[in-house]
Amino acid sequence: MNKGISAEKIGKRLKNIREKYGYSLSFIEEKTGISKEDIEAFEEGKLSENISLIDIIQRYSRALGLNPIRLFEKDFKYPNVNFRAKFIGDNEKEIIQTVIDFIYLISDYYHDLTGEGLPKVPYYPLMEDNLDIIEDDNEAISHALKVIEKLKKDIPEFQNLKELLKKLKVYVLEVDLYNSIDGFSIYVPDKSIPVIIVNKRIKSVCRKRFTIAHELFHILSDRHKEFPPLAKKIALINEIGEKNLRIREKVANKFAQYMLVPFNEIEKLLRKNKNLFTEKNFKEELMKKYCVSEDVLDFIAKDFRLKTKSFNLKCSCKRIDNDFPNLLDLYNKLKASEEFDEEFLKEIYEEKIGLT
Repeated sequence: MNKGISAEKIGKRLKNIREKYGYSLSFIEEKTGISKEDIEAFEEGKLSENISLIDIIQRYSRALGLNPIRLFEKDFKYPNVNFRAKFIGDNEKEIIQTVIDFIYLISDYYHDLTGEGLPKVPYYPLMEDNLDIIEDDNEAISHALKVIEKLKKDIPEFQNLKELLKKLKVYVLEVDLYNSIDGFSIYVPDKSIPVIIVNKRIKSVCRKRFTIAHELFHILSDRHKEFPPLAKKIALINEIGEKNLRIREKVANKFAQYMLVPFNEIEKLLRKNKNLFTEKNFKEELMKKYCVSEDVLDFIAKDFRLKTKSFNLKCSCKRIDNDFPNLLDLYNKLKASEEFDEEFLKEIYEEKIGLT
């Protein structure tokens, strides 16, 4: 944070961010409990006697879905956050914001902890244009497979999801989210570590692995634009009908399917027998081999326009992200640092997002 920054500069910065993303004074008043008159005065650099500078920054930044520290960066951008969720309420929103702050905290100390610069993840910007075309299922599959092929070309030695995450230095973190959220991802190049967050409450290992693969797609191929504020992003998810968001989620799902169950392997098997997806033993073998759910296999059968039969098979896979790059390893190094009070970290992060 810049030292000695004036209330006038802070107010002007908040006003610019508010206007850039289309927030009205009424919206800020409702979310912060601060009157329009005090908001307008603050944005002009005048402090009200009714509220302190620190208090107004905290309330204002939370209304905009921001870490207050980010307000003081010259090249500020909203973090690239994508969710795998049905609905996100106010309680979930607060946890998400705390997780984002936590990731930024570790990112700020990443060099000291590892001796390395922030990881740079390859970018495959195939979704810049033609989203209407990608809405077609075949185009969605084609797009997902192109990203996988580019990955194999750039990182030929990777054989599975675990190895790929290690090569890319994408970290996984399990936290206690509410039941409506499977997970989400956050990555801002040159600003943060790439992290995939998975809900601790999910019991199915297959579902967790699918969520990780799904969110990896967003990190690799869905970060080309400056993202909207957290509050607006959540509003789009809760409205469900936002077309571009639906298309992106569809492609991310196809990427996850064929990252976990290789497309060409399925093609080879089907050349021998096109009725394989109606056989229980075949499904059980694939579920065990690739650690996926029966639902994933049914979607693959649909992609190939094949008949399938549901046997209500349960995921029996026991492998999970103990082998993935774990953000808690970095967190534990941060706690051991003399610069940080372990009790402070425990109170702010461990208790709020269930890290232990």
